[in-house]
Amino acid sequence: HFTSPIRRYPDLQVHRTVERLIQKRNPYGDPLPVLITLGHHCSDKEQCAEWAAREVTTIKLLHFLNKKIGQTMPGVITGVVPDGFYVRGTQLPAEGFVTLASLPNDRYRFEKHGHVIEGFRSGNRYRMGDLLTVKIEEVDLPRRALLLSVVSHLNAKQSGSNRRKGKSTDSPKRKGKRR
Repeated sequence: HFTSPIRRYPDLQVHRTVERLIQKRNPYGDPLPVLITLGHHCSDKEQCAEWAAREVTTIKLLHFLNKKIGQTMPGVITGVVPDGFYVRGTQLPAEGFVTLASLPNDRYRFEKHGHVIEGFRSGNRYRMGDLLTVKIEEVDLPRRALLLSVVSHLNAKQSGSNRRKGKSTDSPKRKGKRR
């Protein structure tokens, strides 16, 4: 199995310490504070390497998607904020943003507790976990941003007219007596 180069040096230090323990020599050839400092330094560098790897993946993915502007892809809502919501592709590991301005003509409100954006007139609801088909609208490479728009909402509720009448569409009507 391959060990990442960024982890080799900490592994080497652990092996040296274990070897000294087995040989019943002082396990800390270096003083303990030096090893602790070294451990923190190695952890920091590993985090930097992971961040750099994620950045490279993001940039390559955005370059790929830049050629796909206007095309659609399936996705799932992964985050809801007052300005819109984040959608992550279900077939591609790309995450983009859908702005409120790109949603159908309506005024939308953000419900913080339910992580929901809901239209006042239409009753359209967008919440975490909803499945959508989104269109790739824009790729902004300098900002590392992907802008999307909703083509279809697979979890949409038909709540527009029923909502105004006070009827809920969340559960089917029950017939018979309640116990």
